[in-house]
Amino acid sequence: MITPLMFWVLAVIGAIFAAYAFFDNSNRIMGHIITGILATIIFFLLALTMIAGNVADVQSVAVTQVTNNTTVDYTYSTVEIPMQDIPVGYAFLFAGVVMLVITLLAVLELMSDMVHGRVIDDED
Repeated sequence: MITPLMFWVLAVIGAIFAAYAFFDNSNRIMGHIITGILATIIFFLLALTMIAGNVADVQSVAVTQVTNNTTVDYTYSTVEIPMQDIPVGYAFLFAGVVMLVITLLAVLELMSDMVHGRVIDDED
């Protein structure tokens, strides 16, 4: 299980990869493909963890209470409270499918450039 903070940090990282797939201009096609693949993987994993309920908040709870004269001693333990939000999971699933289509289009563009002899040169 992952914590909600880890979940949203991964969501921000996936969004950064998705944005970079659109704004990379120096190495356009390879940048689109690599960041598109990474964003697709992250979005699909986030959708899977949210739909399956593997996002959990860890809370500490008092298990036992012992009174010694005037002081009270507590024994603490942790409890995981799972979160399962299906619409959020489907939103990440939709984002993953969109990034998958964009990545496939970038791969097709690269293959078309290779077939027509317009391979990318870094000697500009």
